[in-house]
Amino acid sequence: MRQRTRFDGHVTGPGQRQQLVFDLTSALSTDFQSIDLLACRIDSGERDSALVEINSNERLSALRHRKVLRVRSQRKYFSSEKRSNFSRLINGFTLVELLVVIAIIGALVALLLPAVQAAREAARRSQCQNNLKQIALALLNYESSKKILPPGGQWSEGMAAASFNYSSQIYGNWAMLVLPFADAQTTYDAFDQTVPVTHLNNRLARGTRLSFMECPSDTGHETFFDGTLISSTGGAHGDNWARGNYAASGPNFALGGAERWLQGNLTDRSGVFNTGRSDNGQPGINGSSRLQQITDGLSSTIMLSEVRVGLANMDMRGSWAMSGLGSLLAWHGWHGAAANVQPDLALQPIGRANGPNDCTPSSDDIPGCFQMALQVFRGFATLESECMPCKDSTGVEGQIGTRSSHQGGVYAAYCDGSVHFISDDIETTELCCSAWDRLILREDGQTVNFP
Repeated sequence: MRQRTRFDGHVTGPGQRQQLVFDLTSALSTDFQSIDLLACRIDSGERDSALVEINSNERLSALRHRKVLRVRSQRKYFSSEKRSNFSRLINGFTLVELLVVIAIIGALVALLLPAVQAAREAARRSQCQNNLKQIALALLNYESSKKILPPGGQWSEGMAAASFNYSSQIYGNWAMLVLPFADAQTTYDAFDQTVPVTHLNNRLARGTRLSFMECPSDTGHETFFDGTLISSTGGAHGDNWARGNYAASGPNFALGGAERWLQGNLTDRSGVFNTGRSDNGQPGINGSSRLQQITDGLSSTIMLSEVRVGLANMDMRGSWAMSGLGSLLAWHGWHGAAANVQPDLALQPIGRANGPNDCTPSSDDIPGCFQMALQVFRGFATLESECMPCKDSTGVEGQIGTRSSHQGGVYAAYCDGSVHFISDDIETTELCCSAWDRLILREDGQTVNFP
């Protein structure tokens, strides 16, 4: 016959209804602190000594034989195996369960990572757009004060391309002149404007990194341009040129060579900066515009756009204080049929940059391109895959086009201070004039409006 033991220790026989009775007196007489200490000793491995103390206590011994020991509402399970009477059953994850959890976490990360990257790029694009807006407003404040926009670059006037010398004839540019209107008076004061910007006196000033000149979407700002490495110019640029991602929209012809001197104020060539002739009638890079001269409308004419910084320290593109191709877009629109007569693009008289992010081989026409391609990249493949192709300048300087690290286009600031995103798919043509050309030209009588 089976007997049952009640909770208070009394035995019930068959037919008797089992009732759970709580013995308050016994409960109060129990040393709960001792039980806690015993449980801790069991957990820490002192099972043998704990067993002796439990067996010496009648109530604890009874609870042990039931294999259940209640300590402050916690249930401890003990095994009755011979090798250890007090081994706990350890509950945990199986290997399969662990792998499933890892797989789920990996899937979530894979789903969230693109969204995180997209959010970060959106923030970088917004910062780039704000920088461009800040610079555009600074230029408009300059024009309001001086009654004319600053020149894209300042070179010695009247010098033919054949006798041009970088070290003695390149002075400041639009970016340097606008610094006081962009809360950068200290950097402006650091320039010695009595000597060329390539002079040693200006080495520290031109090496100043300006956060509003850098688009965070682009990379390579820490790699300064070092003109001493370019053999074709005799290293005349000097070194320590800080990077920048914004360039003024110059004329639709090359800066160096005959085009610079002969084109004059042709309506299908003149951009906002460097119109081909300065106001005193002398040819040169020193020309600029009054807002009244932009007859196509301030909201329909590009004043600034983006450029990528050079991929190597021998690449002058994207050098904010550089008077010339480092900070000025030139011949970045239509070229004419003559520019396409050479079957070998490297033999063309000028580069082919036309429109945003033009990846055409030999697109930009800059000094030292061939030397950089051989010494740094062991060929042109890397430059072309990065959409930064170039060719060696056949004159003093040729041209560069607008580029960005954004997907699908570039930001551009218009002459009214507004900033717009222009798609890579905008119309471009070899002959004047495409929609892109209309945005560059200031007084051709045709306008193009974008939302």
